[in-house]
Amino acid sequence: MYVYIKIGDSFHAGFYMTKYAHDGKPYNQFMAETGWANEWAAAARVNYLNGGTGAPPITPVPKNVPGKEPKSPTIVG
Repeated sequence: MYVYIKIGDSFHAGFYMTKYAHDGKPYNQFMAETGWANEWAAAARVNYLNGGTGAPPITPVPKNVPGKEPKSPTIVG
């Protein structure tokens, strides 16, 4: 699975690989695939690498506006 991490001022898409030290102990090393200037672009690349379209989600998250709380469901029966 690909992930992105922030290193300094840039974001890097890549994956963690388990490697083994000379004494046989495992450790994880981040293997960068690409570097990006912003989080949005890195997230889009990770989406693509993990089998998605590469596009960011376009469905906005609904906000709770004071005075316009969602109505509670009506129970029938």
